[in-house]
Amino acid sequence: MRKKELNTFRENYTDFTGAVLSEGLALAVHFDEKDDIKQYGCKWDADKKQWWLPRAKVNDSTVSDLNSRKMIVGQYGEMNEEAVSAAIEGVIPNTYSLQSMEGDRFMFDFFSELDLVRVKNVEKDSTTTQTTEKARMLWDALVAGGYVRV
Repeated sequence: MRKKELNTFRENYTDFTGAVLSEGLALAVHFDEKDDIKQYGCKWDADKKQWWLPRAKVNDSTVSDLNSRKMIVGQYGEMNEEAVSAAIEGVIPNTYSLQSMEGDRFMFDFFSELDLVRVKNVEKDSTTTQTTEKARMLWDALVAGGYVRV
């Protein structure tokens, strides 16, 4: 992350308080801080140009330290469906649907407090769990492709 982007991110930072429901936590780290965060077991993803903390390394102390340094961006990588299922049990989502002119339909179950969305492709009977940001990008792409809210 560039210094200016990082400063803006940290000025608007909100502590991460949720459960880790994915491969780990994405981090906002400047180049000058990389050696400091390695002590927590953080890894560099060269493809995404992103520092991240593996789920197995996450504990209360580490989250507290990273929150105090305003570094946690949110979930990183693929969602752990077992952890997601446990987290959403008993939670009632806000559900919205998009449909194409041909009748293809997607259902979006928003779990706002968890920053999660379960997306179901009704025709293919497949479901994925995504962060709200990724689900929003899918929603926007579907709308741009002619899908309408039903």
